[in-house]
Amino acid sequence: MARVHLHPTVPAQIRAIDRWWRQNTGRPTLFREEWTRAKQKLRATPLIGPPVPSEGPDAHCLLLAKSKHYVYYRYDAPPLDEVVIVLVWSHHRDERPPLPR
Repeated sequence: MARVHLHPTVPAQIRAIDRWWRQNTGRPTLFREEWTRAKQKLRATPLIGPPVPSEGPDAHCLLLAKSKHYVYYRYDAPPLDEVVIVLVWSHHRDERPPLPR
């Protein structure tokens, strides 16, 4: 199983998105549930998300289908076997920023 780490900016992104979902939707736990499942999927199957070629060979993206957020991550294959989640971005927002390294 791959190790999953968060880029230093990701925890604040998650808190803001989770807070918005709790305050503004009829499904306050939906985002948090999808986020938890996404991390589990990335541990078990790191290449589950399609590549994002414009961001380099190690960049991938996983869609949280119900909440419409993208989880952008970089994957270093074995021997490191490590996923680093670098950005969580809403499908409804404008153009996403470049992915952090």
